[in-house]
Formats: sequence, structure tokens, C-alpha cells
Amino acid sequence: MTTEKFLKTIGRECEKYTDKFESWDVLFTATSSDMRHKLSIPTHQRKWILDWTEKYRQGIDPYYIRPSRKKKN
Repeated sequence: MTTEKFLKTIGRECEKYTDKFESWDVLFTATSSDMRHKLSIPTHQRKWILDWTEKYRQGIDPYYIRPSRKKKN
């Protein structure tokens, strides 16, 4: 698994930030603060990346989850 493949698989436009992570270690050791201040990653993608890196640590392979649609009243 590469950082590019990981970010593309989890979706939510995270693949735009593959160039921000120089290596696999940088991806998995970056904190929310690092992603915000040093890497300039928006909140939505930052939370999504952090959530998926934790799931991967727990043994869950990444997969695409389609964003839910907003309900109309």
C-alpha cells in the first residue's frame, strides 16, 4: 500500500493531498495540528484521513464509502 493508493481508496477528495505526505511514516505520524498548520489540509479531509489511519492501525483495510445524500424535506 502506498500513500497515494491509501488516500485515493478512502475518497472524499483526499487524493489531492498525496504530495503533502512524503512517506508512509509521515502519513501515519502526522497529527491534526501538523496537517492543519504545516500541510494546510482542510478540516473535513483532515478528520477523514485521521479516522482512516486509525482504522488501518486496527487492521481494517481501507475501502471507499460514498458520501451520504442530504435529505430533502
